[in-house]
Amino acid sequence: MIQYVIRRLLLLIPMLLVLTFFAFTLMELNPSDPAAVVLRAQQIPITEQSLTLMRKDLGLDLPFMTRYGNWLKDLCQFNLGHSYYKKNLLVADEIAWRFPNTIRLALTSFGILIGTSLPIGVLCGIFPDSRFDRIVRSIVFALTAIPGFWLAIILMYFLSVKLNWLPLSGMRENNAIVLPALTMALPSMATYIRLLRSAMIETMSSPHVLYARSRGLSEGKIVLKHGFMNSIQTTLTAMGMGLASFIGGSFVVETIFAWPGIGQLAVESVFSRDFPMIQVYILLMGLIFIGINLVVDILQMVLNPRLRSETL
Repeated sequence: MIQYVIRRLLLLIPMLLVLTFFAFTLMELNPSDPAAVVLRAQQIPITEQSLTLMRKDLGLDLPFMTRYGNWLKDLCQFNLGHSYYKKNLLVADEIAWRFPNTIRLALTSFGILIGTSLPIGVLCGIFPDSRFDRIVRSIVFALTAIPGFWLAIILMYFLSVKLNWLPLSGMRENNAIVLPALTMALPSMATYIRLLRSAMIETMSSPHVLYARSRGLSEGKIVLKHGFMNSIQTTLTAMGMGLASFIGGSFVVETIFAWPGIGQLAVESVFSRDFPMIQVYILLMGLIFIGINLVVDILQMVLNPRLRSETL
């Protein structure tokens, strides 16, 4: 087990190098001139001389690999550079302010997702084709078909405009997080209910569950120990990637609800061509997906003894 974790951690080194090279190269492929972007943001007339001086100031006159090496060196020292669009604004300061807001929104959405999809999925798996199961499947089908931005508008209209239960946007009030969290959680909830339902139906009809019943074990113990614990392993990877997608894919919800998170920052940076912000966003999202994938793999090793024996 420890050897497996060490091997996975060592594999992170080349993966992180590839990720940094990808984030840096992607900005190099952009047709916009970063020097012109900075001059335009600072309202400096764009001339050949000003472009030359700005390129030299930004280090754009150096060879590609030299610039990548300097950027990687600064990155290792947690020097993320300055914003191109907002003068004297450090990228690290902006990320440090916005990222916790996105994490808070993602964890709230994930809590709603887990707290609802797990019990509903288990009940649908225990009582397949019951009235409850048919109603849930109808709702799940509807949630899957509704686009996220349309669901956001529906929730805003009914829960905020008509009923005045929740604030419309922003994060000034404590309950302002409910609407964006529901918008993110509801479509994913449908996916995990279906996954867990299918896994529960397959597990509850397996021979080892029949053997557990023949031993006289209580139905509750069979469902929890033999049904749920075996079924959750099949959805664990999807749940881990779901949390990562909540963090990385929050830009639509954050933009609609004016939630000052890193997703909204990414959208603003793309429109303003703020290349240092975009580079750090790509790098951060890659780190999150790699890190969560590692944690999920370790959890699967802990929950499944057969995987531990295969890695020895």
